[in-house]
Amino acid sequence: MVGNLWAVNVLAHHLISNQVRHAYLVIGPDGIGKKTLVAGFSKSLLCSSPPSPGKFCGTCRACLRIENTTHPDVHIVLPEEGKSGLVVDDIRRLQRSVSLTPVESSRRIAILPEFDRATDQAANALLKTLEEPPGKVVMLLTARDSESLLPTIVSRCEILRLRSVPLAALESALHEEGYSAVEAGTLAGIAAGLPEKARDLGRDEEALSMRKEHIDDLIHLLSAHESDRLLYVEPMARSGSLAERRERLIYLLETWLRFWRDILLVSADATAPIGNPDREEDIQRLAKQITIGEASRALRSVYDTITSIQQHANIGLAIENLVITFPRLA
Repeated sequence: MVGNLWAVNVLAHHLISNQVRHAYLVIGPDGIGKKTLVAGFSKSLLCSSPPSPGKFCGTCRACLRIENTTHPDVHIVLPEEGKSGLVVDDIRRLQRSVSLTPVESSRRIAILPEFDRATDQAANALLKTLEEPPGKVVMLLTARDSESLLPTIVSRCEILRLRSVPLAALESALHEEGYSAVEAGTLAGIAAGLPEKARDLGRDEEALSMRKEHIDDLIHLLSAHESDRLLYVEPMARSGSLAERRERLIYLLETWLRFWRDILLVSADATAPIGNPDREEDIQRLAKQITIGEASRALRSVYDTITSIQQHANIGLAIENLVITFPRLA
């Protein structure tokens, strides 16, 4: 776990003091380490050979089976293929499973990732279990934020809000994991302080290549006429399924968001580190041509477009409306 060690310490304290709660809600942006924290806590709860109280060995049968998602007492509840979130039938199956006596351990663990995507019916079904929890069950929910969850769900969980890691700390951790200083700095920057996202990017050459292409496209669009901008975005509304188009577009927009942020920082002579250190030359050049107001408006427009698409706005219209608002360079 890189950063947010306070959360690790809280969970360890609960375990050591025999005050483990029946439900935890881990909140934070994608890539911050929610999955890492939940997996580590699950191992600590069931480890048969902990090296010290509140820790896990990582090598015993229980730890290895949790790592491989094959432990019979750890239930990871994922939506069925083709569905974006959990539905009520998923929760009912979980309720039947956790009502049984543990197979190999002293308790059962239920992991419900991205519960903010669950339907209201699924959330209401889970609420009954949270109100009257089985004595040997620990429920671990994750979500991007608490605002999209039922207040009654949130109030019945121990909340752990994870925050982005300072870029210098993440860069140092990645360097210790074997990345070169340049690679670590670039990954930390483009992942915006999100450790899991940085590691995923470090293993994904295709994503890094796509990021470079997205930045090159943005630079080209800034010098393009409105008609050429619309031609650029036209294929985005047609290629692949709706879910695939939305996922690709959000990745594109998040790349642009970080790039506009860097332009704004440099335009304003800010001292904060830029998130795309490998493109510093481009950022410095554009910052001389784009005013603070233009960069700020572009940044806000990209952010608003991401929000609209996440709320299922029309993809084609959203991206068209965005690119025609970008400043045009001579």
